Amino acid sequence: MGLTTVQALKGVYNVKEVIVADRIDERLEMAKESGADWVINNGQQSLQDFLDEKGLKPTLIVDAACHPSILQEAISLASPPRALY
Repeated sequence: MGLTTVQALKGVYNVKEVIVADRIDERLEMAKESGADWVINNGQQSLQDFLDEKGLKPTLIVDAACHPSILQEAISLASPPRALY
């Protein structure tokens, strides 16, 4: 679902910047090839630190992994107005 979401956000909805976080470098490479503007291995670097360095504040966050720990982090990272899916 994650790569399809990246392609739809970039190709259909013309989203300006798409950031993909994962802990597996091969998946991050596929995300980049699918149109992601930024990729981050959040097992090696804090996602919050990465966003702060780049001056980015997400307004839409898609959890393609459906892991319970992601929701709270997503809420803290998203900028109002925000949408979490």
